[in-house]
Amino acid sequence: MNSETLWFDPKTRVKELIDRASQITFRHDTPLRRYLHSAKQMLQIARESENANQEMALKHYARYITLIVEKIPEHPEYQKFCKAEKDKFLKLIENTKEACNAAERLKMKIQAVYEEQKLELEAKMEKAAAEEAKVCEDHDVSDSFNDSEDRHEHLHLPMSSDSKTDNEKTSTDVNCQRMPIVDRTTKPGYKTKSSSVPRISTYSDLSPVTIPEKLIHRFLRAAENNTKNDIETCGILCGKLVNGTFEVSHLIVPKQSGTSTSCNAEDEKDFFALQIQHDLLQLGWIHVTCFFLSYRSISGENFKTHPTQTAFLSSVDLHTHCSYQLMFPEAVAVVCSPKHNQIGVFMLTPESGMKEVSACNETGFHPHTQDPPLFQVDFHSLLLSPH
Repeated sequence: MNSETLWFDPKTRVKELIDRASQITFRHDTPLRRYLHSAKQMLQIARESENANQEMALKHYARYITLIVEKIPEHPEYQKFCKAEKDKFLKLIENTKEACNAAERLKMKIQAVYEEQKLELEAKMEKAAAEEAKVCEDHDVSDSFNDSEDRHEHLHLPMSSDSKTDNEKTSTDVNCQRMPIVDRTTKPGYKTKSSSVPRISTYSDLSPVTIPEKLIHRFLRAAENNTKNDIETCGILCGKLVNGTFEVSHLIVPKQSGTSTSCNAEDEKDFFALQIQHDLLQLGWIHVTCFFLSYRSISGENFKTHPTQTAFLSSVDLHTHCSYQLMFPEAVAVVCSPKHNQIGVFMLTPESGMKEVSACNETGFHPHTQDPPLFQVDFHSLLLSPH
């Protein structure tokens, strides 16, 4: 079955949806608490979207099940967690049963919707084919009429053209050219069903993320002292799921240590607790960079693909964002460069970027592949200007 007919088969469409959602890159050196927090967020999104967006709900239930059933038991901290946090472990099992039941229920509902879409699409294509066949039939009738008229006119032409006057020649020429014969080789062909079937795109799976510009400007003001002292500042972008869109509504500035080239958040438990307290989803991160253009050569990194770009992701940023995007595919990285008055919103490329960075164990500033690019301007996010 080729890629164009995949969309057309309801069972295959559901399987594709689940398979893509279940593709999770798992790192054993990532603290187990991050995966547990991510799992809790997946379950929250699935529950909240079950009525409004069944596809989104199924994707997050599938990710949750894959993470809890297949990935987390392989983590080196898992056995210790099961013994030391027995209540949390039992809750995890209970939630997994809920997720499995919900996923099965949603699979049936979504497949039924896909069946309806298939019937609608078939009806539209049959109607289009019938209309096109009618057009072709009309062309054939017109051609047949033209041939008959031409034969009729030829019967009245004199045997010798020498006796015709100039006026007669002109009149005859006009009549013969009035209905040109249609070249049948140019007749439109029939469209096949496969040509009308849309392809499934991996990149269309991401839900939109909105970020208020005023939130970014408030963060820049809060980081002003650090920026003046050439110290980077970072924050955590949090928000809610509203009608299928992830809306950034809160910015948590955790305890952190920073230098002119980096900043590190401390005490993850504190801001995890804050998120849980306010029922917030972790949607990405933001930081103010103090990079000067000349710093790139000092860091040992090669940015020849973006020689004038001042808001970008350094190799350290790539690794930071990779940890976010592994947990939450829609995660955004907002980079602010006050010295150059630039704000950029980025993500790792789903294929080359995530694959290379997640497999890289180097720390600090180090070179990465430039072609294909490992990060890109975020295509599913939107900066909201104040009214």
